[in-house]
Amino acid sequence: MNTIDHIIGMPRDLVVPSCVLGPQRELLSANREFFSFWGYSEYDLADRPPSSEWFRLHPPDNPDDVIELLYTRKAPVKLQEVLGETPSGRHVWAGFSGIPYLGADGQVEAALLVFRSTQHRISDGTDDAPFGEDAERRLHHLEEAHRLLEDARSQLGPPGQTDEGAARKENEILMVVHHHLEKAYADMNEELEMARNIQEGLMPDRLPEAINLKSAALFMPAGKVGGDLYDMIITPHQKVAILIFDVSGHGVPAALIAAMAKMLFMHYIDRTESPAEVFTEVNRRMCKFVRSDRYLTAFLGILNPIENTMVYAKAGHVPPVIYHSMTGEVSSLQSRGFFIGHAALAEIAEYSEETVKLEPGDKVLFYTDGLTEGSNRTGQLFGSSRLRETIRANGPSDLDAFLHAILEEQTRFRGGCPLRDDFTMLAIETGSPGVFLRESGFTREDKPSILAISAIRSIEDVASMILREMDHCGFPDKHIKRTKVCIYEMLTNAIEHGNGGDPAKKTVVLYKVTPEKAMVSVVDEGAGFDYRNLPDPLAPENILKDHGRGVFIIRKYMDEVHFNAPGNRVMAVKYHRERK
Repeated sequence: MNTIDHIIGMPRDLVVPSCVLGPQRELLSANREFFSFWGYSEYDLADRPPSSEWFRLHPPDNPDDVIELLYTRKAPVKLQEVLGETPSGRHVWAGFSGIPYLGADGQVEAALLVFRSTQHRISDGTDDAPFGEDAERRLHHLEEAHRLLEDARSQLGPPGQTDEGAARKENEILMVVHHHLEKAYADMNEELEMARNIQEGLMPDRLPEAINLKSAALFMPAGKVGGDLYDMIITPHQKVAILIFDVSGHGVPAALIAAMAKMLFMHYIDRTESPAEVFTEVNRRMCKFVRSDRYLTAFLGILNPIENTMVYAKAGHVPPVIYHSMTGEVSSLQSRGFFIGHAALAEIAEYSEETVKLEPGDKVLFYTDGLTEGSNRTGQLFGSSRLRETIRANGPSDLDAFLHAILEEQTRFRGGCPLRDDFTMLAIETGSPGVFLRESGFTREDKPSILAISAIRSIEDVASMILREMDHCGFPDKHIKRTKVCIYEMLTNAIEHGNGGDPAKKTVVLYKVTPEKAMVSVVDEGAGFDYRNLPDPLAPENILKDHGRGVFIIRKYMDEVHFNAPGNRVMAVKYHRERK
């Protein structure tokens, strides 16, 4: 996940001044907020001069350059107050955070710098602690093996000059070394298996059935266990939360952070339908409790299946891609927001929200960067451009075929090269809200609230929500009590008779309450019934028969009752004022 291209692209996702410096402190990338903050234009720094030529940062009471310290210490600098000086004599007080990224040679390959005006609160924080005793145990075994080999080299002398005793001693040392290496290998395998179990346990067994929406997902594991996770959550108001995230690193640490992140996401998605608020709260909690340099990128969209609109936020994640069914074109879901969970930037992360309108038949692909970072034998990446072309070519396919076509194209491109990282794909296809609403008895202009249940025990919650709105609109108590009876009858009939008590089948409730009237529509997944020829429950011959009474009560207590042609949908209306 930490490729240099990904790091260079980070500033464009941030809503605070930020830039990326290269190994020689040269400017690699920056956002427009950065240039505005420092009083430069993009042309001023077009030649990528080293940072020392265009600003110098140091704490108020210390002359040491904090950028130089970032590169020499190779450790994150948490939010601290600094004084910035430019060659023109401009002085800027700022909050500064920096994260170095080390190359294979252990030197700083790039550094992300983030700034904030000191009018914001600055907190000190403490140094991150090392993560995981398992890693320390493995390190002990490997260090012990290395020490024994060095001891053997010093004691045995040059090759060819060993006697029988020395050979025996060498054999004993090698047996001990072999023991330590086996222990280290067993520990790593145990950790890998644990991480894999954690990751698989966090993946949904199946995606939930959502109203007016189709969905499919595909997860491709690499050799190393990563931190990819996805989920679809039905919110209390039957909107669909689509979540995908990717934790940096691999193994148990990444899996444990993913587990904590998923619990936090679930907690806050249940409390707010604002993706930006969810990210803000999850980031605050992660920074507080996870003492590590690891972080995660994420995308969260909240889809309204009645209006086919999605409010979304992006936390440094790769942008999802939309296939537009009407035009055959593709586009990306862009927004700005910092990645989640890095304690060095806890006070700086901000997230913006965007809204997209989807049309019937549109597909959206959510994925992690392991998909585009798959490479062939020449080192060329699959890349986002090739992904978009594949999506455009296979957009008309059904969802399962759509995902497998992308997988096959990426596999063909790699030409047998192993995956560099896990990757996840989650795709959705929107339906036609007009058709769905016509079946319910509402129109798109009505904008009803929507709920779905499958068990009798959920009826009380549904009734409470509707009756609470009636009370808020000033309906008489008699109307509210009669409506409650009818809601129970409608839902009980739908669950027990329409769906036959099958918990896999949904009963959908749509309702709208205004000061003039309350409208409730209940739709089940059954075949329906003949509502026109129900026996009169008041007739003497039907007094002891147990059918027809529910519909009789609903018609008696509500002002209007309408069924659809099959009889698996009933809409009941109660007016605020008595109707003659």
